[in-house]
Amino acid sequence: MPLKDKEKKRIYMQNYYPKYRLQLSLEQREHIRKQNRESQIARRAAMSSAQRATFYKSRYISARKNGDYDNISEEMVKAYQTLRNLVINKFGARCSSSDCRWINEDGTRGCTSRECLQVDHVNGGGRKEKEKGATLYRKVLRDAEGMYQLLCSNCNWIKRERNGEVKVSKYRRVSNGRTSRTGRGAATETA
Repeated sequence: MPLKDKEKKRIYMQNYYPKYRLQLSLEQREHIRKQNRESQIARRAAMSSAQRATFYKSRYISARKNGDYDNISEEMVKAYQTLRNLVINKFGARCSSSDCRWINEDGTRGCTSRECLQVDHVNGGGRKEKEKGATLYRKVLRDAEGMYQLLCSNCNWIKRERNGEVKVSKYRRVSNGRTSRTGRGAATETA
């Protein structure tokens, strides 16, 4: 009889597996591990290159968020860099701001340093999208409406300041004109 209550089912499964595992011999456990590993390898081999890149990118991001730097594999880093490079190439690998003051070696304007380039939402709203949990690079690659642009970090911050995209409740002005962070553990004034 299947358990319909999810909490009861979770508790049942937690108690079932340790008991079941004790009943198995060492050879049986090893056989099950080998089968699981083979099916995992087969599933990953059946993935397309885009699926594989997305899979390793999501693992890379979750490992970084959790501070689990030991489990970041070379494949994960390559997949993340591949997606990032696809996005940068989609926008021409150059800052798209007309106000960009960066002058390249050939005399053209617009930052081309890949380390400085960032994806920006043309009309703002990136904070809300991030809270929804969408994978930004995949969304940018699928975008055909022009919702995103590529800016260098300086132009991105200038745009955020001019358009009021910086979260105001976190910062307040102090009498000497400097910005001070408010909230837990923040100083009330800057020196």
